[in-house]
Amino acid sequence: MVLAEFPLEPRLSKVLLSSLKFGCADEAVTVAAMLGVSKDLWLQPRGRLKAKEKLDAAMADFAVRGKIG
Repeated sequence: MVLAEFPLEPRLSKVLLSSLKFGCADEAVTVAAMLGVSKDLWLQPRGRLKAKEKLDAAMADFAVRGKIG
C-alpha cells in the first residue's frame, strides 16, 4: 500500500504505514482516529455542576489510565 491510497492527511498515513514496522498499529489507529475527529472530543455540560465534575473525573481517568467508563 502507498501513501496516496489512504484517505487521510499524509502525515497520518505515514504514521499508519510506519506503525506496522514498529508493531504498534492498534495504537496508531487509535491516535489517527482521535486526530480525525473534527469536533471537540469532550462536550462540556452547561450549567450542571455534577455533570461537569463527572466529566472532569472521566477526563482525568482517561488521561492517566487510557480508559473510558
